[in-house]
Amino acid sequence: MQLHFPRTMLVASLVMVLWHSSETRTIPASPVPDNPKPVKNLIILIPDGCGTAHMAAARILKHAPLAQDSMHCGLVMTYSANSLVTGSSAAASAFATGWKAWEDKHRARCLSIVPDSVLIPEPRRNPEEMIWRPAATILEAARDQGRETGIVVTCNINHATPAGFSAHWHDRDDGNVLTLQQVFQGFDVILAGGYGNLIPISMNGGKRTDGANLVSVLTSRGYSMITDAMQLESLPASSSRIWGAFANDHFMHALDAQAGGKNEPSLASRTKIAIDHLRHAKKGFVLIVEGSQVDWASHDNDPVGVVTEYLAFDSAVSVALDFARSTGNTEVLVFPDHDNGGMSVSSRGDDCTSTPYGNFAKIDSCTMTCGGLFDSLVSIARLHGSIDITTVTTYLGNVLHLRNLSDDDRLFSLIDTITAIAKGEKKRTNDNASLLGAIFSKRVHIGWTTNGHTGSNVPMFSYLLQNEGTFNNTDIARYCAAILRVDLHAETDRLFTAAPQLFTEAGGYAITVDTTGLVAGSGSMAVKKGENTALFPFNRDYFTVESDTVALGGITVYSKMNGTVYLPAAAKKLVAKKLPKR
Repeated sequence: MQLHFPRTMLVASLVMVLWHSSETRTIPASPVPDNPKPVKNLIILIPDGCGTAHMAAARILKHAPLAQDSMHCGLVMTYSANSLVTGSSAAASAFATGWKAWEDKHRARCLSIVPDSVLIPEPRRNPEEMIWRPAATILEAARDQGRETGIVVTCNINHATPAGFSAHWHDRDDGNVLTLQQVFQGFDVILAGGYGNLIPISMNGGKRTDGANLVSVLTSRGYSMITDAMQLESLPASSSRIWGAFANDHFMHALDAQAGGKNEPSLASRTKIAIDHLRHAKKGFVLIVEGSQVDWASHDNDPVGVVTEYLAFDSAVSVALDFARSTGNTEVLVFPDHDNGGMSVSSRGDDCTSTPYGNFAKIDSCTMTCGGLFDSLVSIARLHGSIDITTVTTYLGNVLHLRNLSDDDRLFSLIDTITAIAKGEKKRTNDNASLLGAIFSKRVHIGWTTNGHTGSNVPMFSYLLQNEGTFNNTDIARYCAAILRVDLHAETDRLFTAAPQLFTEAGGYAITVDTTGLVAGSGSMAVKKGENTALFPFNRDYFTVESDTVALGGITVYSKMNGTVYLPAAAKKLVAKKLPKR
C-alpha cells in the first residue's frame, strides 16, 4: 500500500528529520590549544571571498610558491548564525568577536552584534544578556590592553570586514554610522578608502548627511590625515596616529588603476608602512589587512581580477612574514572569510588530461580586469548612446587578447546588456558583468558555479600555530584572544553595558532616547538627575554635561534590534561625579 503525503508535509517532515539528525552529529573539536604561547604582535591578513582554486590560479601565474605556502595550514568552517553560506559582515563578526552573527537582508545584517539565536548546526537561543548586544572585538581588546592597532584594506574603511573589527551596528550598509564609530574608536593606523564618508555632502564628494566634518575631528585628535601615495611615502616616522583615505569610496582593482594611470598605494606598501609605524609599540600591536577585491572579482566571475588581486595580496603577506621572521614573537594568520564564485581551474567540457597552460597564461598578459573592461565599455556606450560589435571585439582583442569571437553567442548578449546599462534600462550587477567574465573564463579554462558566495571550507595559514585541523571561524577569535591574553567576555562587559543597568530609576535617573537621524549617524541618550542632564551622542566616545565634555573610554552604541543603548561601564561613576546626588 502506498501512502501519499501533501508536499508541504513532506518538506516539514524532512526538515524535522534533518534537524533531529544534526543533533547526533558533532562539530569537530576545536584545534585551538588550551594555553598557547603569548605573542607581542598579531597580523591578520584576509583575502576576501576566495578559496583554494583562487589560490591555485594565482600560484600558477606567479610561477613560484605563494608567500603563505611556507606556513602551517588547516581548514575553517564559514557558516553564519542563520545560513550555510555566510556574508562578509557575519564572517568578520565571527572571527573578530567569537560570536556567530546574522546576515539576512529581511532581518539584520549585523556587524559585531550578537543575534538572538543561532540556527546552524541546530537551533538554539543565545544567552539573554547577550541578545542584540554589541560584542567586543579583538582589535578593541588589544587597544584597551595598551597595544597599538591598525587596519589596511583596499575598500572603504566602513566595508564589512574592516567594520566587523571596528564598529557595531545592525546594518552593514549604513556607512556613515560605521565611519563615525571608527573615527571615535581611537585606532592608531587606518590606511583605506572612504574619504567621502568623512565629509559632509556640502563638500565635493561628501556623503555625510549629518553635517559632520570628520576630517576636522581626526586632525583635532592628533591624526596625520593623508589622501595620496606621495603624502604616505613622505610621512615622518615620528607620526603617532595616521588616517589615510586614498579613494572617495573603494580603491580600484590594482590592474585597472595601473591602466588608468591612477597612483593608488599598493596593499603591500601600505602594509609595510603600517608595520613600520606600529612595530615600536612597547606592548606590541594588532594589524588587520584585507585584500578586499578578490571577492569583487569573484562576484564578476573575473579570472583576471581574481589572480591580479590575489597576487597583490600575496605581496602584503610577504611583508608581514618578513617582519614576523625578524621578531620571533609575531603571529601571522592568513585566511579568507568565505569562498566565492565556486571557482575551478577547469570548466565544463574541458579534457582533464589535456588542459594547456598556454591558454591559461593569457591572464598574465591582460592589461585590465574583465570587470574593469566591462565598466569601460559601459562608459563608451554612454558617451555614444550605444556600442557596436566592432568596438567590443576590438577592446576584447587589445585588452584581454581574445580573438575569433564571432561564433560566441554570449557576445551579443554582452553587447545588449552593455547598451541597456548605458541607457539606464538595467543596473550594473555581478550577473551581467559576468557575461564578459564567462567569455574570457571559457578560453582560459576557468569554471564558475555562481556569482555569489559558497559554503565551502576555506584554508587558514598560520606562522606559529601548527593548525593542522578544522576550525570554526569563531575559533579564530578565541585563538587570537588566547595568544594576546585578553578576555573578550570581560571586554564586552567593560565596553557595552546596557544603560538601564547603569542609570536606574531607584538611583534617581531618568533616561530619554532620541533616534532622530539614526542612519545618518545622529541620535542620543539623555540621562537626567535633578535639574542636570548628561547627554550621550550615539557612536562617539564622550558625553556632555552643560559645557563639559567627558571622555568615556569607548563609544555609545544604540542597538536598534532591542532598542537599548550600550556604553562603557565606567559611565556610571563618571556621570555620578557630574550630576548631583539628590
